Amino acid sequence: RRLLQWAHQRYTETGLPQWKHSTKWKKYCQVCQSKEELLKDAWFWQIKTDKKN
Repeated sequence: RRLLQWAHQRYTETGLPQWKHSTKWKKYCQVCQSKEELLKDAWFWQIKTDKKN
C-alpha cells in the first residue's frame, strides 16, 4: 500500500510515466479508489444539477 502511495506522489512530482502503476493494482491502491469515488460523485452531482436546469 505504501509503495502505491509513494508511486502516486512521485508521479505527481515528476510527471514521469515510469511512476504509474498498472490497473491490476487499482483494487489495492487507496489513492486510485479515492479518485474513482470522487469522479463518481462529481458525475452524479453534474447529472443531478443538469436535471434541475
